[in-house]
Amino acid sequence: MTACSPPQDSVTIGAILPLSGSASQHRVVEEGMQLAVDEINEVGGVNGSRLELLVVDNRTDPEEAKRLFAELEERHQPLLYVSTTSLISMALAPLAEEKQVVLMGLVVSNPVFTRERSWVFRYYVTASHELSPTLYILKKQQIRSLGVLYQDDPFGRSHFKLLNTACRAKDIAVTGTPFSPRSPDFSAISAAVDKNEAVYVTGFVQLVRQAISRLRTIGYPGLILTDSGASSLPPTLAELQGVYLTAPAVYNPHYAYARAAKERYEARYDKPFIHQAANGYDFINLLAGLLEGEELSRERVRELLEDEFNYPGLFGAIEKQQGSHDLIFPLFPARIVDHELHYLR
Repeated sequence: MTACSPPQDSVTIGAILPLSGSASQHRVVEEGMQLAVDEINEVGGVNGSRLELLVVDNRTDPEEAKRLFAELEERHQPLLYVSTTSLISMALAPLAEEKQVVLMGLVVSNPVFTRERSWVFRYYVTASHELSPTLYILKKQQIRSLGVLYQDDPFGRSHFKLLNTACRAKDIAVTGTPFSPRSPDFSAISAAVDKNEAVYVTGFVQLVRQAISRLRTIGYPGLILTDSGASSLPPTLAELQGVYLTAPAVYNPHYAYARAAKERYEARYDKPFIHQAANGYDFINLLAGLLEGEELSRERVRELLEDEFNYPGLFGAIEKQQGSHDLIFPLFPARIVDHELHYLR
């Protein structure tokens, strides 16, 4: 039996987040985390100790994130750290390894983020997890040729490579066209989609929206598909009507647990509860459950996250395998119809 550590005034979590800059939309992750922290503290915290989020703004700048990490280490030494976006999290990963403290990546899709690292974990999906529901859609719609517009970064390239390999194995012809995440030129989009029965778009959610809007403008007649990032966009957007996509279970109105969290979040923040906010909320609850009755040490946090466990969260039942550093929630095929997200059967 593991001995509990004596009650402390607080259990501190360092959150190095982009509250400003180009990824400031990730503030919703902090909001979801804070809602969960407050709810847990209202019922006694963890092992008699209050949870405390130490939130700092990295301004979507990797160098600023590294400076803040060093500052938090010197002044507070939190039990663990949380970061978002691949850009920031990849910069912080070597520091977490050096200081032997857990870094949990939320909304981090870079496929190599956790690779060959002892202290770095992820709770999110990568390109490989988008594949199965996307192939289901292509099969159901009998698509034989696919144009792929992908963001020219590690996530986008890995996404295209996986999709290309899987589609060709099913005799679906694939053509790929990368676009820059900094200055995408969607005016040349017709070259990538000419004669294809469907187009798949993947990248930053706002760039995906721009690309789909361009497809609508040029009157592209085929099917349009995209990844799970777009499920966080309002389904009322005109350019999304009829689009196929992947989506987590958190948007299912019949999933009572997610619906209750959605109602509490929207009552507090007066904005839609999207799955990036749910990612923050869910992780805090998962962490609190793992820590209950356990020693509150950095090494023990790492051991608990590395162990095998099941977690019934907002995204459904998650089965974490022994030794894995990736906590992955399932995605489902869906479509925007009549300004609503509908899961496909």
